[in-house]
Amino acid sequence: MILQNRFKLTSGAEIQVIKQYDNLPLVECHAGQLNQAFMYIITNAIDAIQAKVITNTTSFQPCVAISRFFRFNNYIAINIKDNGKGISEEVKQNLFDPFFTTKPVGQGIGMELSICCQIITQ
Repeated sequence: MILQNRFKLTSGAEIQVIKQYDNLPLVECHAGQLNQAFMYIITNAIDAIQAKVITNTTSFQPCVAISRFFRFNNYIAINIKDNGKGISEEVKQNLFDPFFTTKPVGQGIGMELSICCQIITQ
């Protein structure tokens, strides 16, 4: 995986990746674009976990869970969740807006989740 080196945090902790995949039929999709969206989403999850590790003084097992399963009407659902610092309600309102970021200058331009939204909705 491209992000494999990011699963080892600066604190020395390692992010546990939990994969839960149903046996799914092949689907027609734009695999390259979906891979890009997944990479951006997982990168944001890692950043949220890193931020929690920095501020958390208790024992904490960082985790990213990825699951995919078959839904009704021939749809497939993919869930990616983490146990990072979370997202405030205020930030949620702007999360997919182009150029919106909560990261410091030089660490993000705020396009990744906007691009993810565009890829997934198209």
